[in-house]
Amino acid sequence: MFKKIKKGYKEYPKPFKVLVLATFIDRLGGFLLFPF
Repeated sequence: MFKKIKKGYKEYPKPFKVLVLATFIDRLGGFLLFPF
């Protein structure tokens, strides 16, 4: 299963990975700020 994930990860271009990471950080930040 891990090999399959690694193979799929390498197929995506770098800008897409950066976009996914930025979206994840944005969602995480929004979730942390929401309760206050």
